[in-house]
Order: sequence, then structure tokens, then C-alpha cells
Amino acid sequence: MTLMLAALAFNGTALAAPGHLVAGFDLERAGSMHAEGPSLASGYGLRFGYGFELGALEVIPEGRFMRWGHSGTRYGTTEIGGRVMFMKGLEPGAYARVVLPMGAEGEGAGWTAGGLLDLTLAPKFDVGVHLGVLSGRERVSTVAGAHLNVNF
Repeated sequence: MTLMLAALAFNGTALAAPGHLVAGFDLERAGSMHAEGPSLASGYGLRFGYGFELGALEVIPEGRFMRWGHSGTRYGTTEIGGRVMFMKGLEPGAYARVVLPMGAEGEGAGWTAGGLLDLTLAPKFDVGVHLGVLSGRERVSTVAGAHLNVNF
């Protein structure tokens, strides 16, 4: 129902905006500066969403589960938000998500946002890179990564 309302908000009619499921795998590296010096973390995760194609624009509400490792500590996050993609073939876009920690070792609630660039390898497969920021607790990190999407 929520996805139907999102389609109505963006296009005026859900029937004119048929959608498709999107699953993705992400690899990321995050770095930040602190009083103690630089800090690096690595992560991997799975994304699931539902894409609505609206002409040259695609809106993808999605959720993501990430597993992070930093200085021997491992923790997970759940993220809720979405992506907006432009054009087809070589697709620039933007993403934004709310980050919710899973477990006591995480960075705390925060947000992540940035830009991305996807290349369609085949009608069902996209590969891409992304660059953005990740905010949690008292820290803001720069995030860079790569991703693979499967469109159903």
C-alpha cells in the first residue's frame, strides 16, 4: 500500500507507473577524522527495493542491511530510504537513508546520503559506484563503494 501511495505522489496514478523489484549488494569503505586520528571501517550489505519508472526518472524506495567492521569490532545497521536515478544505460543518481543501529557496538542512529553512477550491463543487471557521507553519533564519515543491482 505504501508503495502505491508513493507512485501516486510521484505520478498521479499508480497504474501508469508499473514497478519492479530491485535487489542489490554493496561494498563500502568509510573514513573519518577524530581527535585520536583517522578511522577506517569496511562494510558489506544487501538492499531491497521497488523501482517506479517515471519517464527518464526512476524512484526506488528501499531498505538496506549493512555489516560493518572497525578496529576488530563488528556491528550492523538497518537503513531505510531510497534512490533516484536519471536516464538509462549510464545512470547518474542520488541516495538518502536513515541509519538505525543493530546492537550496542554500532555508531548510533544517523543518516547517509550521496551520489552514484550506474552502468547497465544487461537489462536485468546494473553495476555502479557511489560516494557520500555517513553520519552517526558525533562523527561524519566519507563513504565510497561499489554495488551490483539485479532488477526483477
